[in-house]
Amino acid sequence: MQASRIMAISTLLLATLTACSGSDSSQSGLDPSNLTASGYYLSPPASVTVAPKTASVVVGDTVRLSTTIKNASGQILAGLTGIDAQWSSSDTTIATVAQTGLVKGLRAGVVTVTATAGTISSTSTVTVDTVATAKPPTPTPPIEKDSTPAGSKNPPVDTSTKPVLGSGSGLSGKGFVYDDFSGYANTAALLNRITPNIGGTATGVALYSDGANANLAAIDNTVLYNGHPTMKYNQPGGMANSPELWVGLGKTYSHIWFRAKIRFSAGFTTTGTLTNSANAYKLLGWGWNNYYGSGRLEISNTTQYQLYWTALAMSNSATVGGGTTGIAGNITTEWSDGGWYDYIIEVDYSQGPTGVARVWMAKDGQTPVLRTTSSGTMQGGAPLPTLNQIMLGMNFNQTRAAGQTQALWYGQWEVVDGSQYSNPFGVN
Repeated sequence: MQASRIMAISTLLLATLTACSGSDSSQSGLDPSNLTASGYYLSPPASVTVAPKTASVVVGDTVRLSTTIKNASGQILAGLTGIDAQWSSSDTTIATVAQTGLVKGLRAGVVTVTATAGTISSTSTVTVDTVATAKPPTPTPPIEKDSTPAGSKNPPVDTSTKPVLGSGSGLSGKGFVYDDFSGYANTAALLNRITPNIGGTATGVALYSDGANANLAAIDNTVLYNGHPTMKYNQPGGMANSPELWVGLGKTYSHIWFRAKIRFSAGFTTTGTLTNSANAYKLLGWGWNNYYGSGRLEISNTTQYQLYWTALAMSNSATVGGGTTGIAGNITTEWSDGGWYDYIIEVDYSQGPTGVARVWMAKDGQTPVLRTTSSGTMQGGAPLPTLNQIMLGMNFNQTRAAGQTQALWYGQWEVVDGSQYSNPFGVN
């Protein structure tokens, strides 16, 4: 940004806002004129307005909502300061909402779409109708087992094409889809591999084409993994939003291995300000064809690792299969030592009629240890679902306190075809 533009913006903002104390290294602040801070939140009595307040859309079509964000003096902040609303849908099986405010109808019903800037929210009621010529609902991402909305989600990716590769060569050299983030010079390059419906800028082939909140993901050239840049998932204070970048596998599989290297910021936590929501965060997940629902490795009950999977009917979202909840131990030093941690998930639905998921964990460089297993079947002896996508992060259940800015980093990840490699990582 040119110096003259910085001076003009600073002059305008300083005339109407009271600057907060603190250094430029602060991770968040009340003062949007602090152009070097990495995040901001609005202080009351700032306002957020969603328009229109009511809207309707036909199944398969979209309608766009917009926001106006003002400070106490009535000045519009978005655009001047980079303060933007984060969107969520109260029921992502009825309608999803992208971070551009674009709402897509999936099945008949009524949802509340919420826009949040800092600690201030505003809503719009969206009615989804069906008509004789309406397109059938597109599969949606997972329905969460807890009471907190999953955030804005988008339909699973097309599985009729080959998977798109990221940068690097993978962890084992056996992966059919992977990314180590070495090929992205900056965040703009990462966003160019993410579809616009989740906040990216890709106009051609994208690696990440489902999920939400891509605007909070960044390439970090200061926190490295094996000497190369990493992908930082920013989780700003005052909101529940967290990046969710999901990857289509190109076709369906019945047996996969999914491995990721993850690091947490010091003081990372799943706690927040809500009293009616679990302290939980979905760290890694997988999804499938022809069913709603998903499998996931979740940090729940504040520090407890859980592994489970649920399949839901597309016709009525009823549970039609799933695995037991496996308890994989508790967080020990993951949130305090600044180290990298190794997560390996095996999902095997190839043996039938019982499907199984397993997770191994270890501090990076140590031998991964099998922590738990989740097994289950489909109702009525139906075939087990086939896998078509993986998730790097899902919803963060809590609303974080205003000063609770935190992050995690993905250093590298890959997916291996279990039908070709029965034990690609040599685990016990």
